[in-house]
Amino acid sequence: MTLLALRRYVTAAAGFTLAINLLMLVSPLHMIQVYDRVLTSGSVDTLVLITGLAVVLLLVYAVADAGRKSIFSLLGRRFAERLELPVFASAAASPDAARDVSAAMGSLATVQKFVISGGPAPFFDAPYVPLFALLLFFIHPWLGAIGLAGALILIGLAVVMELTTRMTVEETGRREGLAQAFLAGASRQYSAVAGMGMASAVFRIWQRLKSEASDIQSTSGDRSNLLAAISRSLRQVLQVIMLSAGAYLTLKHEVSPGAIIASSIILSRALAPVDQALGQWAQIVKVREAWNKLVMRLPPEALDASEVTPIPRPEGKLSLEGLSIGVPGGRDPLIARMGLALEPGSLMVVIGANGSGKTSFLQTLTGAWPVHSGIVRLGGRDIHAWAGEDRGRYVGYLPQDVELLPGTVRENIARFSEGEPEPVFEAVRLAGCSEAILRMGKGFDTPVGPGGVHVSAGQRQSIGLARALYGDPVLLVLDEPTAHLDSTRAAAMAGLLRDLKAGGRVMIVATHDLNILNVADQVMNLSGGYASVASGEDYRKSLAEYKRNAGMPIAREVVT
Repeated sequence: MTLLALRRYVTAAAGFTLAINLLMLVSPLHMIQVYDRVLTSGSVDTLVLITGLAVVLLLVYAVADAGRKSIFSLLGRRFAERLELPVFASAAASPDAARDVSAAMGSLATVQKFVISGGPAPFFDAPYVPLFALLLFFIHPWLGAIGLAGALILIGLAVVMELTTRMTVEETGRREGLAQAFLAGASRQYSAVAGMGMASAVFRIWQRLKSEASDIQSTSGDRSNLLAAISRSLRQVLQVIMLSAGAYLTLKHEVSPGAIIASSIILSRALAPVDQALGQWAQIVKVREAWNKLVMRLPPEALDASEVTPIPRPEGKLSLEGLSIGVPGGRDPLIARMGLALEPGSLMVVIGANGSGKTSFLQTLTGAWPVHSGIVRLGGRDIHAWAGEDRGRYVGYLPQDVELLPGTVRENIARFSEGEPEPVFEAVRLAGCSEAILRMGKGFDTPVGPGGVHVSAGQRQSIGLARALYGDPVLLVLDEPTAHLDSTRAAAMAGLLRDLKAGGRVMIVATHDLNILNVADQVMNLSGGYASVASGEDYRKSLAEYKRNAGMPIAREVVT
């Protein structure tokens, strides 16, 4: 469902709003009829008739009001359902994924809660303010002038409220984010914090950051409360002036007695949207800021996505066309433009010093990070223009630091799909971790991840490898696959990769493990922001020569 499909909810809310505002005229019209018709004629039948009609119409008003609230609730839920996945995917692809995911989902929740709670109602009601002001002019020009002047004053207060709260609300949010990010970082490193006696110092820093945010919020709150109080007081003053003006005009026989109360009710309804907006202005500023962050984060197609037709299994051929790698949102590339083609059954090892961009390169190849420029094609299909859920069936990725999601071992390996168990067993067999899993308390049904049983780094690595192998992927990308494995398991990794080459896959492995280098078809070296490549055989010869003649540089073909 696209955001355009949500228009029917907006249209329904607009229809209910029309009914609500028209039915708000029931009370003033009833009042005029009672004073001008019933009291002058003394007709009880007329009183009963107009009262009964008013009651029926007000019951319809109640239904319309409840209907609009229900529509806002549905709109908020459908809106969040549509954007949750693209928001999560966009934030998770950022360099600071943990903080950005939390912030992005928080922004989405802020907008959703605002819609569900009926926050947009004043904006739906605002177009009817001129209608009520016009009715006051029909009753008497003076009454219309009073209503118009009051509306303009309240709008002026809204402008002042915007100018005084916008910057402070944004600054408060920024400082609260810093405090939360600091606390989250300290929590992740609690063993080091506690072990080195840093807990008190960390707590004081977090308390200071939190206090700075609270001070700014308190200042902003005081200003908002003052302006809101002025607004409420002004409405009461306008009501008094309207009643007094109506009474004066009645004494002058320029309006009927019923117009006194009717004009007061109409004025109240005319000013209600502005007053309601002022009352929740700080929240409106937060919601607007949250929405702006969402729009900046989301690609245009996320706001109007359509159903994706799955494509057949692609050929295991990877091509890089004018590809440069960069941090999402960064201006300069980490790795300059390159071009490369890998045939089915190829194994390329990526080497380079720490910080040379190996992990960024691998994340870009899987589609997790956007390209800085250029195209990555798998089987001729642009990976970054390929719907993630469909593309993911053919991609296996083992990150450098494996984290398991809350769930069972089987669910993590099966990528939380509802498939048959046989592909899971096959992936576990290839990864060589069957025995380790069966030794766990409940085997494949053992809960892992946050809230589950403790799993060692080596076990996480093995389960992560099985997850990458699940479903027989066409593209297999491994980042330091032997980092947390024992010597026996690490030595077996080279044999596994050699066997996997026969299946027509294309494999990219970031490692300095000599066992894996010995079976590589190509070796890519990342250094100084550039990529160079050599055949595996040439690299091994150069490496052997380098060892014999320490200090001699290794010649490699530069990728262009």
